[in-house]
Amino acid sequence: MPAGLLSKLNFPNEKIGLPHTAHDHGLRQADRLRLQDHFNQAFDHSRALGAFRALRRSSIPAGIRSIGVGTHFAAYQLPAMPAMNLVLKVAHEDFCSDPHQLSKWLRCLERLRHQPIELIAPFAVLQEDERVALVCPYGDGEAAGAQPHWLPLDVLKATFVQQLAKEGLMIADYLQLRCWQGVPFLADMSDLNELKI
Repeated sequence: MPAGLLSKLNFPNEKIGLPHTAHDHGLRQADRLRLQDHFNQAFDHSRALGAFRALRRSSIPAGIRSIGVGTHFAAYQLPAMPAMNLVLKVAHEDFCSDPHQLSKWLRCLERLRHQPIELIAPFAVLQEDERVALVCPYGDGEAAGAQPHWLPLDVLKATFVQQLAKEGLMIADYLQLRCWQGVPFLADMSDLNELKI
């Protein structure tokens, strides 16, 4: 973890509506740093890219398990790593068919990467030949299993929507949350878009 990153991360102001103490903020910040650290340890770009290429050829490599197909992405669990299990989300061809829309979505993702917005887990973007995939933490539990300092979830979600709006962004769907070791995060960013005013 780069020196000084802890001091750069911040959390929503109490005015936004989070009923948490300074101690809760510290616990949440520590959770986010732990999530990032475990993701960094588990993510291997060449391995993920190899899996992405194989899946584009309609071949599921050994050790990779299909875990679901959604409207925009198909999700695959990558082989288990000691630090964290990861999921590779491969965009369907129709999601990538409009270069302008795809480019806009990728720009929105990039804006998120540089903002300390709660519920955004670390992620990596893979792009090749106008096809795209995301590598994210694998949510090993339902959002209801979040640690107490992340609750209540309805306030957390409302605050998240406000944080996105402050950056000119929105999720044009209901928020799908999962947990990693009790740390909640947004599991589906496929409907990320610029805020429509």
